[in-house]
Amino acid sequence: MTAEAGDALTEIVRSIVSVVLSMVEQIAATSEEQSSAADQKMGNVGGIVTVTKQSAKVAEHMAAAAEELNRQTESLTALVGQINAVEEEVEK
Repeated sequence: MTAEAGDALTEIVRSIVSVVLSMVEQIAATSEEQSSAADQKMGNVGGIVTVTKQSAKVAEHMAAAAEELNRQTESLTALVGQINAVEEEVEK
C-alpha cells in the first residue's frame, strides 16, 4: 500500500510539473509575441517620426517658395505699374 501511495504521489507531482511546464511555455510564447508586437510598434513609430520630419521640411520649402513668389509678384506688379505710367505719358 505504501508503494501504491508513493506511486500515486509521484504521478501527481509529474502531472503538476507537466502543467507548470506547459504554462511556462505558454507564458514564454506570449511574451515573445508581445515583444515582437512591441518591436513592430516601435518601428511604426519610427516611420511616423521620419514622415513627420519630411513633411515639416516640405512645408518649410513650400513656405520659402511662397515667399519668393510673393516677392516676384510684388516686383512684377511694380514693373507693370511703371509700364502703365510710361504708356499714360506716351498717350498724353
